[in-house]
Amino acid sequence: MRPWTRQTQMPAISFHDNGMLTFLPSTMPDTRPPSAHPPISVLSLSIPVAMGYIPLGTVYGFLAVQAGLDWWVTLAASVLVFAGAAQFMMVGMLAAGLPLAAIAVATFVVNLRHVFYGCRCCRNCRPSPGRVGTWYSA
Repeated sequence: MRPWTRQTQMPAISFHDNGMLTFLPSTMPDTRPPSAHPPISVLSLSIPVAMGYIPLGTVYGFLAVQAGLDWWVTLAASVLVFAGAAQFMMVGMLAAGLPLAAIAVATFVVNLRHVFYGCRCCRNCRPSPGRVGTWYSA
């Protein structure tokens, strides 16, 4: 048996006396090497996510232009900030002339909700070993 051989479900045809055909599942070895299997494209897997991000990114860009932000600020926020709510909040705060420290504190408060999400998911995680791991797991 080749090392890449695995079992797959292939239909088997069963002929009956009354002329009917029945397709029955049967197990047959799949002897094709892994390179012969069609790969799942990362692009095709990310299309559903992009369907949500593309419209939001477009609206963010329009909002940033209307607020008078430079193109490089808008681009830097899109690359560096992975929090949509913080990006939309930042546009208004920058347009109002607030300092970066105030924007950072507001971003922290807005994203504090993720701590509660983490607390809920913490039941499914094993504690990490060590002192830093204990704090990180908590």
